[in-house]
Amino acid sequence: MSLAARRGLGRPLSVATKDSSKIIAIQRRIEKLTQPFNSMYTQKDTIHDGGEQCRIFKYERKEDKVIFVVKVQAKRRIRGANTAIFRRMTERMMNLPESEHVVKVFACYEDDQYFYTILEECQGGDLFDFFRLLMSDDIADDVLEREVRVVMREMILSLNYLHKQGLVHKDVKLENLVFKQAGGAQMAQGGRSPKKPVAGEPQSPKMLKLIDFDFTDEWEPGSPKSKAVVGTDGYIAPEAYVGDPCPKSDIFSAGVVMYVLIAGRFPYSDDIFDDGPNENYVGSPKMAEIYEKLRRASPKIRFGSAWKQLPEAAEFCKALIAFELNDRLDADQALAHPWILAGGTPAA
Repeated sequence: MSLAARRGLGRPLSVATKDSSKIIAIQRRIEKLTQPFNSMYTQKDTIHDGGEQCRIFKYERKEDKVIFVVKVQAKRRIRGANTAIFRRMTERMMNLPESEHVVKVFACYEDDQYFYTILEECQGGDLFDFFRLLMSDDIADDVLEREVRVVMREMILSLNYLHKQGLVHKDVKLENLVFKQAGGAQMAQGGRSPKKPVAGEPQSPKMLKLIDFDFTDEWEPGSPKSKAVVGTDGYIAPEAYVGDPCPKSDIFSAGVVMYVLIAGRFPYSDDIFDDGPNENYVGSPKMAEIYEKLRRASPKIRFGSAWKQLPEAAEFCKALIAFELNDRLDADQALAHPWILAGGTPAA
């Protein structure tokens, strides 16, 4: 599954939530380093090396030996080299009310060349790792359905939290959802109450958390059109191609994740996403063409043999990836859907 990331510049950010009566107080700010970063933290491991655009490490804080994940990004490679947007969004994430469903942003430091974002450590791997586990085991349909239901419930809880803060993630995908803890016990209600593992079943990780807020943007009804199409091919909602991403766009991406977990492939053909460099701006002929391709292909999405024994799951997934916004569930509706509730009432 080859995925081409689209990077671009969003609209300016503010600190108001969707509810204008709720203003997020920005009390914690990005701090200028007065000493080298490595004098405060010791590098323990490399998680991802994407060059100057993004390197992710595991660091130990010297003063107390606590382990963090640290994202190091060159200022000249930040969101179109617009560090003002990065500062506003990072400080917004640093000051959000704490949620068990979104990776915590503890702090951010800067020197002349780099930003160092300090994040909560999660040890359970990402959802792409768990997807490979599901695909490699010959598990029964009911076990697969149960595991995917837990994943979807936790993912939508993450998105619901973000949306209620007036934010849209814009890059929901397998790799941007991580588990707080590694496997060793079957996930039960929301991943909180492990039960005895069953022989032959995958050992479920616990507590799914949303990460990577590089494209996260503020949204409210009536927000101006976006200038760029951002996210990852195959997951991007149709309306984003014409400049109208919204909270339901994240739900579409979550539906794509669900489709991949069960079917082992994407709902849309890779051939649809054939744009070249510098074509991912709203209003470009290629973005309009991809939108039309998605519109024509949407009624033809196949829910084949992998879904045969999972009709309720298929019905739920269809409601997540509906082409028309009016036909698509929002996060609250998804959490109240009978298929989700069949696994127990989700936590707030």
